[in-house]
Amino acid sequence: MRIVSLLPSATEIVCALGLGDELAGVTHECDYPAEAIGKPVMTSSVHELGAASSRDIHQLVTSSMHGGSSLYTLDESALAAAKPDLILTQELCRVCAVSYREVNEAVRAMQADITVVSLEPTSIEGILNTIATVGAMTEAEDAAVDLVERLRERLSSVEKRVQSRRDAGGGSPRAVGLEWLDPPFATGHWVPEQIRRAGGWEVLGSDGERSVETTWDAVIEVDPEMLLLMPCGFHLPET
Repeated sequence: MRIVSLLPSATEIVCALGLGDELAGVTHECDYPAEAIGKPVMTSSVHELGAASSRDIHQLVTSSMHGGSSLYTLDESALAAAKPDLILTQELCRVCAVSYREVNEAVRAMQADITVVSLEPTSIEGILNTIATVGAMTEAEDAAVDLVERLRERLSSVEKRVQSRRDAGGGSPRAVGLEWLDPPFATGHWVPEQIRRAGGWEVLGSDGERSVETTWDAVIEVDPEMLLLMPCGFHLPET
């Protein structure tokens, strides 16, 4: 099977299932694991952000969204050359990857027998189910079952450590996770659950919902003991 992943997390899932050799294409942001590096790249960013500030990037994204413009370019020639049997993409976030609509339009133009699967988890359980879905679509069900089991064991280990800390008198720090900084965006989808499972108490974000723009006054009002800064798409030095 020839697989094109248009989502970095999907690339990681494919490789974790032992299917790295079947990856026929990835995104310009797929830099992990090592076996994904060097694969044909199917996408590029429309804008060169360079040293743009958090506020500048937000305004650029907002302007593009309001104008109906895409933030990414899908290289349809590269996609056709990859001759995929399966394309993994997403429809969950308009600013995170090439749009699902654009992918489907490209596939229709190719007039080929290609399966397009949109991965849209909104919770940790949804992420595990997504792994099972990819396993089913790639005939790697057993590998998916094993991977999900290992991940559940890791989650259980974390939860036991959190409980031990609480049993010893440790509390749950009031935490605010921020997916953008200027303006601040409160966390959504699976992130509040991640914070909670790790022992914190997310006091601003909402489980299973989209991240939403907020204000620093709102952050101050909920009186967090801890700020978790996780700007979307940024590594630690950029953050």
